[in-house]
Amino acid sequence: MPVMGEATFTVPLDTLVAAIRVVEPHALRGRKGDEVLQPVRFVATLELLHVVATNGSTAAVGMVAIDPDSDTRRTRVSEDDGTFVVDVDAAEARQIVARFTKGASAKRDAPRRTLRMHWTDHLLKLTDVTEQTASLDPGGDVLPEAPARGLDVLVSPPSADYPPVLDDVRGAVAGIGESAEAKPLVGPASTLSLFVSPLGAAAGKVDLHVEPTGSGASRGFVVTCGAWFAGTLPSRFNDDDSLARRTRARMTLLHRLLELPAEALHLVLDGGPNVIGAG
Repeated sequence: MPVMGEATFTVPLDTLVAAIRVVEPHALRGRKGDEVLQPVRFVATLELLHVVATNGSTAAVGMVAIDPDSDTRRTRVSEDDGTFVVDVDAAEARQIVARFTKGASAKRDAPRRTLRMHWTDHLLKLTDVTEQTASLDPGGDVLPEAPARGLDVLVSPPSADYPPVLDDVRGAVAGIGESAEAKPLVGPASTLSLFVSPLGAAAGKVDLHVEPTGSGASRGFVVTCGAWFAGTLPSRFNDDDSLARRTRARMTLLHRLLELPAEALHLVLDGGPNVIGAG
């Protein structure tokens, strides 16, 4: 995939911050200098900025609309496909959130904040240009520009070893509903919290959807939030030990909830007569 040497465009600041906030927790953690540390990847096509991360088990993609009128690549697409890809250390990605949420205006009538992103293969320069885009008064006179809030982030050229997260997530989303066979989602709370906690904070009133993807034997599930976030996670439901522990826990839970003898619990679990209302 060709990579351009330089690009500039603007994006809505709130959606960029939200995308980083919900995707970055999926970046592979490790000690500084650890070779297995996985960065956050930014992929800018001519339409969308994709924020991508994976830890080898879960994967996440957040999407941010690019203002086409601000995109310098639009005049150079004949030279390559216009796609720009850089890898950002997870700590640097968190700095973007911290820098551009501090002091954010809470006024309802405040203009939507706009962020200009200038890309090179070693530096991502971010500047809040909201005041600049709203610098004309009703009479048409140019008002003095307020100092812009900015941040320079060190980036790296895309690593050839980075997993094909975008392709994997696209395939998983396309596979939703492929099988009508029901399957459980089983996994540690720490894995599920990677989706629920940050998405709950950033998504507001938008519902989260967790759906199986692929065949009935597949362990894959997809988490979506509106039209701007998709992620994948595996389930351990095919694991024999997991199934045994889940069955024992369910038996105990039913015993405590229904206060039924053991033989009645087996009837419930095995699809026998409805004994829940018996007695």
